[in-house]
Amino acid sequence: MIKEVSYNDILSLFKDYKEDYIISMSNNSKYYAYELNNKYIGFICILDLDTELEIIDVFIEPKYQGNGYGDKLLKYILDNYKNRNYFLEVNVNNERAINLYKKNGFEILTIRKHYYKDEDAYVMSKGGEIHEWCLYTRNWK
Repeated sequence: MIKEVSYNDILSLFKDYKEDYIISMSNNSKYYAYELNNKYIGFICILDLDTELEIIDVFIEPKYQGNGYGDKLLKYILDNYKNRNYFLEVNVNNERAINLYKKNGFEILTIRKHYYKDEDAYVMSKGGEIHEWCLYTRNWK
């Protein structure tokens, strides 16, 4: 089951989550958690920017990875936030995530050098053109 949760829920449910940028970005940030057998095993974070929707993160607890739960979270967003141009950044070495996004219709737009400190990221999109300013909203170096 997938349900909307708060930022504070994410912090308490996923204490071992290591990413630095899971922050409450704005009132437009939304978090959806995947519950399996009364245990939360993953979440997706999105930033709704009106006609664009940025997928900030998809996280599945390691022991549940490879079972399609990330795909279900992503499809939930695509099904419930229609008529958007979707975009995201993904580490160029994260083949599992890249394949998940490609399977769901995302294409690589460009590469961001040193997006993850010493590693590059692909900017991927689905649904058409995205505003150029979206490509630079999170260009941290």
